[in-house]
Amino acid sequence: MEEKRYFIYAYDEMYNGLHGMYDYRFDFCSFEFAEAYGYEMSYNVIESYSDIYESLYDEESTDEEMNEAIQEDIAYEIWELRDDAPSFEELEAMNLDPHSYIEEYCKA
Repeated sequence: MEEKRYFIYAYDEMYNGLHGMYDYRFDFCSFEFAEAYGYEMSYNVIESYSDIYESLYDEESTDEEMNEAIQEDIAYEIWELRDDAPSFEELEAMNLDPHSYIEEYCKA
C-alpha cells in the first residue's frame, strides 16, 4: 500500500459541515487508512452533536434506528495534497476552512 499525503475532511450528510460541524486532519498514510479514519471522524462528528440527532426521532426510536440514521449521515472526503503543498504543520497553522484547503492545496 502506497502512502501519500492526504487531507481528510469529515462531516455529516445532513448539515454538510455547516456551523462548524466537521473535522479534518492531514495525514501521511495509505488511502485505505484514510478511508477508515474518515469514516471514524465523521461518526465522531455526528456523535458530538447527538442531541441534534436524537431530537429528530421520537422517544420510541430504538438504538438500532438511531445507529441506522447515523450511518446514513456518515460523510467524508479524502483529497491528495499537491506535491508543492506546505508541510502539515504549516497547513494547520493557517487555520483555513476545509474548502479553502481543498481549493488551494489539494489535487483536483
